[in-house]
Amino acid sequence: MDSTPNLYTGNGDGSDTKGSKTDSQDALAQGNLIVVTDPQKNKGGMSSYVDYAVKTFLNKSSPTTVRRRYSHFFWLREALRRMFPGFPVPALPSKNKVFNFKKHKTERIRGLEMFVNAVLFDVHLACTPIFKAFITDTGDFSERQKSEDARIKELDPVVIITTRYPREVKFLSSYNAPAQSDPRAQDNADIANFQKFIKQLVKGLQRLLASSQQSNLKLRKTLEEVPNIIKLLEKLEEQEGKEPTRPAQYERYHIGPVLTNWIENLKSRPEAYVAVMHIFNRDLLCAVGMDDALSFRNTLAAQYKKAYKVYDKWNAKPPTNEAGETKRTQDQGKLKDLTAALDIIDKLIISYHAPRFFQDIRERSILGTKIFVEDQLSLSEKLVKFWHGIRGSMERSPSSRRSI
Repeated sequence: MDSTPNLYTGNGDGSDTKGSKTDSQDALAQGNLIVVTDPQKNKGGMSSYVDYAVKTFLNKSSPTTVRRRYSHFFWLREALRRMFPGFPVPALPSKNKVFNFKKHKTERIRGLEMFVNAVLFDVHLACTPIFKAFITDTGDFSERQKSEDARIKELDPVVIITTRYPREVKFLSSYNAPAQSDPRAQDNADIANFQKFIKQLVKGLQRLLASSQQSNLKLRKTLEEVPNIIKLLEKLEEQEGKEPTRPAQYERYHIGPVLTNWIENLKSRPEAYVAVMHIFNRDLLCAVGMDDALSFRNTLAAQYKKAYKVYDKWNAKPPTNEAGETKRTQDQGKLKDLTAALDIIDKLIISYHAPRFFQDIRERSILGTKIFVEDQLSLSEKLVKFWHGIRGSMERSPSSRRSI
């Protein structure tokens, strides 16, 4: 029985979502949401650990609640990366060995919640049995991990990519494998430029969020990093404006001017500051996931080049016996599979993952703008109400009607 995860795109019925609503919009519209809360310290053997309540709302039905440790979240991410080679699985917040429990309750919980909802909102990752078990299994999840580990370790990423992706990922339904070619032709310039940008974005967001964690003058130091992020996001606009990474429903969104205005307003609006940091943190987790997917692609490309060199040696020095002929046939088959796998991953990254990544960042930027606008409108309404009250009291005062 084939235990490789079943993949699909669309709204659960195989219909394609490209050019329509995003996965997260669909999930939210259906009432799907996961909340991570209630961290509790527990004693386990010689050491203690913290677990969390993971409360899942699906299709507006009664919520289910399970308790999970950080190690369970970590295992889930690693399992999904093995089951979906080349897919960008969002990163987890870092696990600090020493932490302030009260501070930890907000910072790590926020990161865990962002991770698990990102999985829920991805129609490929969310349909796996291990994710369903993660959010619904009330038994000992560690036992479930042990039973799944052996099966997951046996998965061959090249087999998954070449046999399952073309058949079950809607985007690749008309895929045709390329002929074997010189390995230099596989050095995709679009991939290289995209990865360079992703690494710059990760470093920039890490610097920004690291400065926001400083206890002294954190707001001033954070604001000093904002212009660097603006420059990076302007590069993002340059990237997303190019075919074929342009989303199906493309609409350029200029985040630079918005953040420029934020810089001054954040100085006096801590609520808006927290909202902006939350959005940047989500961007970082997604960018790290994308960087991991691109790193997998590079590993696959290295395997391809190595296999091509072996194939090239056979051409230069053909086999002289049956055993050599058998080995050459095996090496040719390996090269053929790696050629197809690398081609599929490149197509997925450039024409599927990259547009979705740009679209998700843009949507979070729009959400941040709405938060900022609502914050400013609320502040303005309070000021207007205050000054109306002053004017009213002055009009009711006899002294205000005296001529000066």
